[in-house]
Amino acid sequence: MSGTVYFISEQAVVNRAMSDPTSKAQLNIERQIYDRLGLHPCITAALLRSQQNMVILERLQHTLRHRLHELRGRDERPASANKARWALQIAEGLQYIHSRGVKQVDIGTYNVLLDWQDNAKTLRLCWLISRRVRTHGRSQCARHTSKAICFEPFGPF
Repeated sequence: MSGTVYFISEQAVVNRAMSDPTSKAQLNIERQIYDRLGLHPCITAALLRSQQNMVILERLQHTLRHRLHELRGRDERPASANKARWALQIAEGLQYIHSRGVKQVDIGTYNVLLDWQDNAKTLRLCWLISRRVRTHGRSQCARHTSKAICFEPFGPF
């Protein structure tokens, strides 16, 4: 885990590294990845990356998974236009991330956030992990040891 996320304003949250060296190293990689990615409308934005042991991120509503569960609880389905828009935004975000030399391989509704206009943005999760952990014969993300296979960012930073 790269850190703990705290609410700081209506527009921002801060991801602070925990005290262990691994957390600090992972947060440093996260900053490097945000530097490489820059701004794009379909990925979460890092508002400030220069602070040691923290990254300030734009604050978004909630996960797409949360929205789908809310709709399901009301026995509703998302509008076709929303489903198409979300799919396109997720695909565009992933294409951009991969085009910048970063792999995001843990894709699901739990790591796509909706902004305040209901646009989908991919959330940083496994693409910021810098090392592999061997579990049951396969490399797995240190944060998602039950299912996600994660890769190091490729190319020099």
